[in-house]
Amino acid sequence: HVHGELPRDVGARIVQWLLARDAGQNPLLTTQSAAELPADLAQACGIWCGLLALRFDDLTNGWLVLLRKEQVETIQWGGKPDKDYASGPLGPRLTPRGSFDVWKEIVRNTSVPWSADQLELAQQLRDELVRAGSARLAELNRARSQLLAMLGHDLRDPLQSISMAARVLERTPGADAGNKLGQRIQSSSSRMARLIGQVLDASRLQNSGGLQLQFVDVDLSRLLEDLIDESRTAYPGITLVHDMPASLPVRADADRMAQLFTNLISNARHHGTAGEPVFVRLAQEGDRVELEVHNTAPPIAADLVPHLFSAFKRQTESNARNKGGLGLGLHIAQAIALGHGGTIAYRHEGAQVVFSVRWPVNPELSDKKGL
Repeated sequence: HVHGELPRDVGARIVQWLLARDAGQNPLLTTQSAAELPADLAQACGIWCGLLALRFDDLTNGWLVLLRKEQVETIQWGGKPDKDYASGPLGPRLTPRGSFDVWKEIVRNTSVPWSADQLELAQQLRDELVRAGSARLAELNRARSQLLAMLGHDLRDPLQSISMAARVLERTPGADAGNKLGQRIQSSSSRMARLIGQVLDASRLQNSGGLQLQFVDVDLSRLLEDLIDESRTAYPGITLVHDMPASLPVRADADRMAQLFTNLISNARHHGTAGEPVFVRLAQEGDRVELEVHNTAPPIAADLVPHLFSAFKRQTESNARNKGGLGLGLHIAQAIALGHGGTIAYRHEGAQVVFSVRWPVNPELSDKKGL
């Protein structure tokens, strides 16, 4: 970006010259006169001959360049300053001035020099720019890591389902069984494609702070039944017990609801006591929907409860059956619940860990959306 009277193409040539001279050895460069610049660049710069350049980004070759105009000065002399030499008996000697008339000389192509205070301020400005750039890079890396982790987390279950269904399909005789498993493979593959698209959309929005939701009419009972069937195919050793109405039509983002259901069921499967069933209950209570997922397990440690819905929390809790976990399941579930105007909560009831989610049947008509 160029600000001020300097032509944009000249600014680009200055940066190219800085890169070509390998000024990386000195992140702060100054000039005072046009003679310090290449002749063609000095001609292009015209009256701009004082340069203060700060390199603040090594990776992208980012430079901040400040320019000063030439300081045109008229110097007055008492007589012409050039001296005439004459040879005498004792060798060359100066001749007396023939006149003391005022003689003027115009000095160009030189700017006011950069002072020590200005150079110190420039170094401080560079340090701040470097710190800001490092913070921005760290934030971009964090956002990218979260997006990639979210993608890996949400694709794990459908990918496992595809793998298991394909193996069974290879070994099962009969067209009916093959057709059913083929449909399951197609369903899981389609869901993977949708999730990839959503994560890429979120990446383009540069992690704007919320999930992008598309509200449509959806039958939650049918959606949950399909996901439970998918989970049973992928993990035949897990017992899933569900209690839900035959139909529960709502306004919701179907794909995000699928994420919410899958994440809570996956969380129960990973952290529940081995061999114990996972209970899923879906119901409508007035104008709100309630989902509960129960698994048999000891209560979660009190010091971990405040961080349950934080991202990348798996380092605080060891689980041999979830070594590949990324600590994002509950974090994503909470974001989806909030996006639908709902809440998510944890409680321990008897010997059961229970995660419950409540949200309005039509979030678009709720004044609590996103709270």
